[in-house]
Amino acid sequence: MIDSCREIGNVECGEGILKLIRVKLTESSAEKEKIFFKRSEIQILRTTGNLYREASNLSKAMEYYQLSRSKAEETRDSIGLAAALLNIGNVYTDLSNYSKALEYQYKSLKIFKQIGDKRGIGICLNNIGSSHKNQSNNYKALDYFRLSLKIQSEREDTFEIMTCLNNMATVYELLKEFSEATKYYQEGLSFAKKIGDTDGTINSLAGIANILTATGKQREAEQYYNEALQLSVESENISSQSKILGALSEVYKKQGKYKEALAMYDDHIVLKDSIFSQEQAQDISRRDAKYESDKRETLLKEKQEEDKRVAAIIIWSVASGLLLVIVFSVFVYRSLRVTRKQKHVIEKQNELVEEKQKEILASITYAKRLQDAILPPPDFIKQHLPDNFILYKPKDVVAGDFYWMEVVDDYIFIAAADSTGHGVPGAMVSVVCSNALNRSVKEFGLRDTGKILDKVTDLVLETFEKSISDVKDGMDISLLAFHKPSRRIQWSGANNPLWYFAEGEFKEIKANKQPIGKYDNRQPFTAQNIEYSDNAIFYLFTDGYADQFGGPKGKKFKYKQLEEILHSIHNKNLEEQKKILGEIFESWRENVEQVDDVCIIGIQMP
Repeated sequence: MIDSCREIGNVECGEGILKLIRVKLTESSAEKEKIFFKRSEIQILRTTGNLYREASNLSKAMEYYQLSRSKAEETRDSIGLAAALLNIGNVYTDLSNYSKALEYQYKSLKIFKQIGDKRGIGICLNNIGSSHKNQSNNYKALDYFRLSLKIQSEREDTFEIMTCLNNMATVYELLKEFSEATKYYQEGLSFAKKIGDTDGTINSLAGIANILTATGKQREAEQYYNEALQLSVESENISSQSKILGALSEVYKKQGKYKEALAMYDDHIVLKDSIFSQEQAQDISRRDAKYESDKRETLLKEKQEEDKRVAAIIIWSVASGLLLVIVFSVFVYRSLRVTRKQKHVIEKQNELVEEKQKEILASITYAKRLQDAILPPPDFIKQHLPDNFILYKPKDVVAGDFYWMEVVDDYIFIAAADSTGHGVPGAMVSVVCSNALNRSVKEFGLRDTGKILDKVTDLVLETFEKSISDVKDGMDISLLAFHKPSRRIQWSGANNPLWYFAEGEFKEIKANKQPIGKYDNRQPFTAQNIEYSDNAIFYLFTDGYADQFGGPKGKKFKYKQLEEILHSIHNKNLEEQKKILGEIFESWRENVEQVDDVCIIGIQMP
């Protein structure tokens, strides 16, 4: 019965059922019946709150959720209490008060955990993730979405799995980690189609199209937007139609199809106006309903009010002049107070923003100091490898990419490494990985490059296994070792290959296809022995240079083009090679934002 009320959005229907249940509660004598009706009352209070929330009447929704909470506490109904707390958190989310929303979401999660309700736990974790995303705590949001996804996957709840996947995709999209975002949108799309969820399918298709647009693939984006648009039309989802038409307008404009772009934009505006008209119509309907319900009460009071009105007219005739003076004075006084108060609030807010900016800048500056401490100084590198260059271009102030060098027992070790992520999180991971490299050669005395990478993997896993979250951070790396007395060269790699020129011939050694870090079916890393050759030049690098978008068509630079450049410049001195590589990168990137950290090392063995 309450579901029928939901279908028509009728809060009066919900309140009517609530009155009926309360009558039954007073009439019931059997204890079992009372328990049944009390639990029903809690559920219907909550559902009526949902109806008010859907009607955008948040104050009424909160009133019913709080009543549901109070009744659940009174009857010790743990499930009802947890659900009510979660709903209260939802209202605070609607009000954009995310810290308050999190307070109630965590309370709800605690109760669901106590009673072992996995569905409730999964939904709470997902809501908590959304609150963190709304506060721009993107990596924290991802942790909660992953935890929710794990639980919902165990429960085989396809709808909740789809929701988690799409949520994770939106976070990766915000982080501009487009390959990860695409992967999760594709998985979400698969689940949405499996259960026939049209809204989920539209969201996934539009998300994929957004990423294709951001990466310069306008034609492919157009196909996905059109598929999403068709579904929106079929399901009569005007809001989605309007957004997709607006996005398509931008896609056509970027392709130079100005006629199509204008047509799409016009349709977008028409639908936007239609949405506004519908909202107005709904608001008018709500006002009409309220008017009719209030009218009966008004008619009963009219006679009494008429008598009072006659007396009031006489009083106002005498006192009107004085009253106007008083009102005007109060108005001026209050206006001055409000102005002063607003000025004070704005000043405080500015101070707070400036203070937060200083704190953030101080944190990033300190993170840079930590990262600078793990990078070998240029003089140290030049002392042991006189002919070298290092092209190092962090995406942000600090980076996930780093270079590493150590000299022990006549062995020179040098590496280019790419830690998970970039910015401050990437820099934190790089400190862990650099420390593991130092320990492997100094503390554990390893000299074989394959065994060094095996030990680094063990140390990184040991560091992160203490976390309550399933941390999969680590790195890709290209590690070169040179033993000066024997002129023996050895190399190992995790995902990143080694390129070198020996006697004018280009050679490549492929890496083990596994990272440093958590990985299923991990194998020992291979150590490759390389014959020494006079004037041979070795190149160690991460994927940031090849993955950069740009050029006339907004595409990736790619490894093939990087290889061609090295073929053309490998006979030049290393400092000149670095300059050319840097200029080509900036020319390719032009106005496109740098997508990842860049690290390329060129070495000519002494």
